[in-house]
Amino acid sequence: MRPDAVLVAAEPGDLTGAEVVQVLAKRTTIPVVVGIGDGQGEQAGAALSFGATACIARPYRLNELIPIMKSIRPDHIGMLEPPIECGGLRFPMVHADRVLTPDQIYGTLWGQRSGRRSNTLVVHIRRLRARLGDNQENPHIIKTVQGVGYRLIPRSRALRPPS
Repeated sequence: MRPDAVLVAAEPGDLTGAEVVQVLAKRTTIPVVVGIGDGQGEQAGAALSFGATACIARPYRLNELIPIMKSIRPDHIGMLEPPIECGGLRFPMVHADRVLTPDQIYGTLWGQRSGRRSNTLVVHIRRLRARLGDNQENPHIIKTVQGVGYRLIPRSRALRPPS
């Protein structure tokens, strides 16, 4: 999968936001939006000079982020996901083609063991399938492995007709 845009903090870790923008600009055309906190105006200027598409104040607010994302990809604005759903998609993407148990998913997303009597995970998977355009009755992207868990099939393979 290729993201529509990248949202990075001005100082995400070992690299600055400007350095992340510079690296991405050399390798891809994916737009980069940089989150800027108080007193980080210099970092914003550097990120923009290296090719950042836009800067946004941190903490991020959807009513401020949505117009920026609409300007980048007006046809994909419905893909903005709440943080828990974003993590819920990232985790299976990192482990694509592997069966993930409910305990693994709960532990990653909610920091706890599964609530076997809860339907939280089922609802979460249903929402992810809907956002990905997957068929709820006969899913091709997020497969249910009965009695074990879920498996994300890479989209390039999920959309191929069965052989």
